[in-house]
Amino acid sequence: MNNILRAGQELDPYIRRSEDGAFFATYKDFVLKSAFQPIVTPDGEIFAFEALLRVEHASGFCLDTGSVIESYLEHTVDLINVDRLSRNVHLRNFARLGLPTNLFINVTPIALLDSAARQDTESLLLTTLSAMNLSPSCIYLEVLEHPCDDEHCLTRILHSLRRHGVKVAVDDYGMGASSMSRTTAMRPDVLKISKPLLDSYVAGDTQPMIEALSVAAAISAQVLIEGIEDQPSCELAKALGADLLQGYFTGRPCSIPAYRPQTDCKLLPSGAVSEGAVTGSVSSLTVPNSPFYPC
Repeated sequence: MNNILRAGQELDPYIRRSEDGAFFATYKDFVLKSAFQPIVTPDGEIFAFEALLRVEHASGFCLDTGSVIESYLEHTVDLINVDRLSRNVHLRNFARLGLPTNLFINVTPIALLDSAARQDTESLLLTTLSAMNLSPSCIYLEVLEHPCDDEHCLTRILHSLRRHGVKVAVDDYGMGASSMSRTTAMRPDVLKISKPLLDSYVAGDTQPMIEALSVAAAISAQVLIEGIEDQPSCELAKALGADLLQGYFTGRPCSIPAYRPQTDCKLLPSGAVSEGAVTGSVSSLTVPNSPFYPC
């Protein structure tokens, strides 16, 4: 594969559907699947789900998604194609599930710059959303911490998408290129603070977390703290004023997540994390034996 996939009709031949109706994509030796992890308020109400990529080798064994993406950082064509295929799969699966909430979906900066170069930044995403009857206002584009050759162009692209209702989040603030300068230029709707900053705060190095919270306040962004793995980290995130929480304690990733109305989704007591479902909820959507259950 030496060509960048740039249109819906170019993506379609790589998209497949399993017997249970879930969408996935095949690309070279990889199979790209979806998992959805809940993002909750401090009260435990569901605010959104984040679409997470699950990668399998064609032979069937699971791969570390981060390592796969990292291996493609120097291979522009493959990185953009995996980015677009996975996003298309996530949107199809989210639309199929009909979850009445928001969706956070990752995007690598280089894919946005490629779209800008061809002046089709808005068309592919917005056309896909329209075809799936998804409102742009429920989508949060989560910009990964990858480096970018043209931060000004990246910011301009995101501002253009926001005019159509799409919202923006900065992923893993404090890691890689998710810096203060990128964040203040983008002025995202949500600033996602990475787990290492939370860990550093617990260890006594409080300055990085304080700085991140100050940046969010200065641009009026909601604060999402990641890495909520237990009761103490949950309570600390609340004490720090987080607007949103994400982690295994508040809900594990699942290919078909359970969902109940927000007033019915509350955090479980310490240690009572429900595998493969939104914490504290029970729903007929939960399919623990699904072939797409995350590795």
